[in-house]
Amino acid sequence: MPRCAWMVFVVALGVNLSIRASVRIGNFYYNAPNGIAFIKDDAAAFVIDPGGSYNAGIVAPDDSYHQVFLSQGDNYLIDFQWARIGDGVVARLESQRAEKLTFKLDKNWPDFSSKYTGAPDGVTGIAKTASGDVGWKLQAKPAPESSNATSITFALAGPGKPTYFVAGLGDLQPMDRVEALLSDARKGTRSCAHGLRAPRATSSARSPTT
Repeated sequence: MPRCAWMVFVVALGVNLSIRASVRIGNFYYNAPNGIAFIKDDAAAFVIDPGGSYNAGIVAPDDSYHQVFLSQGDNYLIDFQWARIGDGVVARLESQRAEKLTFKLDKNWPDFSSKYTGAPDGVTGIAKTASGDVGWKLQAKPAPESSNATSITFALAGPGKPTYFVAGLGDLQPMDRVEALLSDARKGTRSCAHGLRAPRATSSARSPTT
């Protein structure tokens, strides 16, 4: 390959990496240890929080895959798995019995502001920043029981009948690929005992960078 072509390739690759690095996805919000935060350019964030007490699960060393067991009020568990794919996630929820599970949408860092709108297949979000609006969306299968400005509720069908969702910034993964993508992401994971991996923000944090 000519030298100039290599230079173009390296520059293009560098731009790509820079764009990807501007998005962080993980359980960064201190008051939602089971939740997922989507952070764009340290200027906008969307947080989804299923609540429930935290139980030891599995996490990939690079934070690309999580499995937690949500413990609900009367001792039944919900297996919650999610994996980062690009600037979004794919996720799977399976309960030990038919139950409803609500993800709260009203948590965020004090300096950020995000607004949500319910949709038939999920929910959409908009965050206003100095450089313009940032969009986010979540789509589920089966469709959620309800969704609005502060929460989205799934009617979980019980063992062997998982609920799937895809969420993130930009284009979302096809729903029919969720199981395969989760299976691939599970490779290389490690056990993670409760207390060994603390949330990355603290109660005094005013932004994801602190």
